[in-house]
Amino acid sequence: MLSSAGSLLMRRDNMPKPDLGYELQQLPDWSRFVFLANFILFLPVFVLINYTFEKVFPVLAIVEDEKPPAYEPLPVEPLANDDMPKPASTSSVPIAGQGRPVTSSFRATWRLLRSTGGFRAIFRGLPCFLAQAVVTALINGITYTVIPYSFVLSNLIGSLACVQLSAAWVHIVITPPSPLKFWSRLPPFKTTFAATWRPTLIFWAASQIVNLGTFGVLYLFGGDQTNEIPQLQGLGSVFGILLVAVLLQVAIQIPAYVVLVRVQASLLPADADTIIPFDRSFNGRIEPVVVGGLGYATVRDAWSSFSKSAWRRIVMLSVKIVAVTFAALCVIFAVIIPQVILLASMGTDNGDGNQDIKIYVVVTRLKQASSTAAAAAAAANICLISYPLSRSLLRLITAHLIPSLAPRAPAI
Repeated sequence: MLSSAGSLLMRRDNMPKPDLGYELQQLPDWSRFVFLANFILFLPVFVLINYTFEKVFPVLAIVEDEKPPAYEPLPVEPLANDDMPKPASTSSVPIAGQGRPVTSSFRATWRLLRSTGGFRAIFRGLPCFLAQAVVTALINGITYTVIPYSFVLSNLIGSLACVQLSAAWVHIVITPPSPLKFWSRLPPFKTTFAATWRPTLIFWAASQIVNLGTFGVLYLFGGDQTNEIPQLQGLGSVFGILLVAVLLQVAIQIPAYVVLVRVQASLLPADADTIIPFDRSFNGRIEPVVVGGLGYATVRDAWSSFSKSAWRRIVMLSVKIVAVTFAALCVIFAVIIPQVILLASMGTDNGDGNQDIKIYVVVTRLKQASSTAAAAAAAANICLISYPLSRSLLRLITAHLIPSLAPRAPAI
């Protein structure tokens, strides 16, 4: 109702469509310091959510073996300088519960990271991850410059060129802190490329399917197709698009990522310890090189050794990550929206008599952003339960991409 009233007021006064960027330029000059303070305040929160929760936690859950060891794992922290055992009060590696993996509990996973290196361990592998992102971006830019209209293939080329960095990042995440630099922990390129090019290709194809499907639904529900960017008609269209996007991601992209991470983890050196239980043999499917085996997991090995209960654990972890992300966004909006409203009320009035409507425009746009975030969280919580569909779709994709994955007749 308020939005319709504002539109009628602007039509009555023959006002052009409001430009949010121009209105924000009318804020006081000192408002940039307020936004800078907000950036400094919320930057650790964004890194914690977008890296630790969305990148590190899923890798630990994907790699962890469901069968807990019969012994209690020892703490990975070094002993005291006097070569004496630590007192009994020293906390050991957290365990979620009897017979339950550590990553089945969000708090236990958090405590596990803290127990393996303190606060810095929360951002474990971040330098390697940033280096991988920079190198991939450079390769993508060079490829797109040399080969026009190759923005889709450039991403694949960059991913294949950085297979060492990607595998090393997974190894850093699942192992205790090491004094070695990340470039000293890069696995051999030849072996890494031979092991990961197929899962990398599958993950790239899954990502393109998700992107194309999302954009297709976006233009389908876009309403006015004459615009360069479709204008969504109502919250229902936004919710429908988010629903399809999250469904595609859960059904296709996440299973492909699971296979990729497990293949990369199989390249971990034999003398490297892990902070979580890790079945290096993948239920006896991997044979060492000394006996004529590959020494790493194939796509079939990584997929077949991941059980239904492990899929449920990944889904539940994704739901918890979405819930934590939504709670953090609510707090951020609760802090920023009143600031913008106050700054807009102190903004420069150019004498056109529309100061109140300008404030209304800013507030309306911010409320639309918060509504979109709420719809995204709701759609994610609904869609993160489609394990059977994800397994069937990924089987279909891999069967077409890799003929060796087609079902075989049982041996007689």
